[in-house]
Amino acid sequence: MRWGNLIIPGDGFIIWLYAIVSGLLLVLLLFWAWRRANRRRLALRLAASFLAVLSLLAIALQPCWLSSPNPSGALLITPGAETSRVKSLIDSLHLSAVFSVDGAHPWKSIYEQVQVIPDAAYLQRHGIGAYPLHVVGYGLHQFDWCGLDSIRIEPHLAPLSHGIKHAHWKTELYAGERLVIQGRLSGVVDDESIIYLRDPGEMMADSARLAVDGESNFQLQATPHEVGRHLYTMVMKSSDGQPRLEHEIGVSVIEPPPLRVLILEAAPRFETKHLKNWLSARHGSLAIRTTISKERYRFEYLNLKPHDLNRLTSRLLQNFDIVIIDGRTLRAMAHSERYALRVAVEQEGLGILLIPDDALLTARNKKFSEHDFFIGFRLEEFADLDQRLIKPILPGFHKRDMTPIPAEPYAIAFDWGMRTLLKDEKENLVAVAYHRGRGLVGLGLIRESYRWVLEGNAKYHAAYWTQVLSVLARQDKQRDRWRLQTNMLPIIDRPVQILIESSNPHPVGLVATDADKPDSVFMQQSLVDSQRWFGTYWPRQSGWHRVATTDGAPFWFYVYKKTSWLVAQQAQKMEATRLHAARNANLLNSNLLRNGKFEQSMPLYWVFIAFISSSAYLWFQRKLANRN
Repeated sequence: MRWGNLIIPGDGFIIWLYAIVSGLLLVLLLFWAWRRANRRRLALRLAASFLAVLSLLAIALQPCWLSSPNPSGALLITPGAETSRVKSLIDSLHLSAVFSVDGAHPWKSIYEQVQVIPDAAYLQRHGIGAYPLHVVGYGLHQFDWCGLDSIRIEPHLAPLSHGIKHAHWKTELYAGERLVIQGRLSGVVDDESIIYLRDPGEMMADSARLAVDGESNFQLQATPHEVGRHLYTMVMKSSDGQPRLEHEIGVSVIEPPPLRVLILEAAPRFETKHLKNWLSARHGSLAIRTTISKERYRFEYLNLKPHDLNRLTSRLLQNFDIVIIDGRTLRAMAHSERYALRVAVEQEGLGILLIPDDALLTARNKKFSEHDFFIGFRLEEFADLDQRLIKPILPGFHKRDMTPIPAEPYAIAFDWGMRTLLKDEKENLVAVAYHRGRGLVGLGLIRESYRWVLEGNAKYHAAYWTQVLSVLARQDKQRDRWRLQTNMLPIIDRPVQILIESSNPHPVGLVATDADKPDSVFMQQSLVDSQRWFGTYWPRQSGWHRVATTDGAPFWFYVYKKTSWLVAQQAQKMEATRLHAARNANLLNSNLLRNGKFEQSMPLYWVFIAFISSSAYLWFQRKLANRN
């Protein structure tokens, strides 16, 4: 609603409703003031009543007014800004205002009109109408830019300092799993620079020589030997042995949950043999049923007492977390067996991994009962290939270092609600899953992962099966699966995105250190997956933190000090600033109206002061009247 240069946002009906209620309240207050016998200061009491009601109405409606924007814009100084660069921008841009969020630097000695503000959201709260906003320094974090979506910026970023700009590793490992740290370091100038990884006992675990090209990728590996929380240290030294940087790496090591696997195959496979060896090393349980001829099978058991596997029943399937089955076996099953398998998936959370074969890849022409439940995948065929060699993207490994592995000459077409398990180096889907009730039905196109073992790269084989089976297997109802957003390091006073996969209908994360009481983090449900939830936590101190539901097992993560990973923080700010500038490059400020006027918010603190002052005066007058 608009009157001249005054704009009141909101629905017209609500605005008039507020106005009518305020008018009735004003009439009531004026009537009480008028009918008092003591007529002294009547005019002041009437004015105070009018001001109190008007202030209350302004607080409720939050009006704005129109003013002409200043095309010269304003300057925002962020940490990392160079003094010469700031002086140059102030002299050349003829700015209307200069703000600084870098309170540690005495910018007022350079430019007296610099206004130091607590955070970037100050610009939005106080209706700064300058356009555009020039940003000098490293910029702001992504969460700071979220509050300035309507402002177009012109970045003048400072050069990145020497140090590690990116680093990634799994913060939670299973016992025996390798810690793989991949990162990128900027500002390498010494051709003898080496980066080291020290274990918690101060012993050297790994090292890598850095290339001299301004920036250099590196990878460090180590294997934690004990379950628990460990702090590794990453150190870079120059050719003369002097340390240049040092960073802590927090890793939590837990016991892997033992998997109970049932394999149903139409013929013996080398893949099964090597999968059995891998499960044995992980103390998993395995039952294998291999078809010899019609209704004749060979059975094999590992860490499991024998069961009657001749016919699948609901009772039998309760003993397993995942069933690995090929297309021929699935098609040859009796209807009652397929139905038992479906019920176990939908109601009990059993996982299924389909092994592709001719029966599965051509299943569209050979329908059977429950076909669409198990085989809901759309395949895109590479018509000119019998097989294709791929490099699957596995967690903790760079695709450049992978050795190719045979896969079916298909790619899986993406569909809504599909969960991606693995992609190849060309971003084709090679392993996916669908939710089917409480369980998952997955499909993998890799044929012979055992070749990695024969080549001496058992780590790739282990990483592949860990990735696929850990997602598909039946999850313990009492065990929640926590993780952190991977592209942000947990740092004091920075938001930490916490994610959980849980069957709990309303999970609440309880975050605490060893010494403090837990803080509650209320989770928001994912729009795609009903069992995925996410929330935000703002850590107040460094060190180990645990997050868990009321009765769940804890997930540990390490929070770093503000002075840690400074170059990585700089890189994140610069990336977020560039992204915001690119996203709003063609944006006319949403507060600019068609007539060229700028919509500026009313400073509500003055309105609040007026309300408190007028209300206090009326209260004081009433007290004096009662005393007399």
